[in-house]
Amino acid sequence: MTYAVKFQTETSYKNIKYGRGTIYSSACGPASLCNALKTLGLADVSIPTMCQLAVSCGARVSGGTVISTLLQYTSAKYGFEYRATSKN
Repeated sequence: MTYAVKFQTETSYKNIKYGRGTIYSSACGPASLCNALKTLGLADVSIPTMCQLAVSCGARVSGGTVISTLLQYTSAKYGFEYRATSKN
């Protein structure tokens, strides 16, 4: 089985703003979520679209992306459940 992985570090993302940074420098959370949704067969979302969702739901903050906020929003939108854990 092969996976089509989306990378935030594509050259084309160097100039696309995401908060105070760019997708290239700051979108690891949204990119990871895009890859998870695609791998699970739930949705094929582009990284720029996921970044827009993060901004619109308040998950993008000055220090990065609050993944718990983004997960809460996207779980309702794409129909999945998740659990938070404090274990590494």
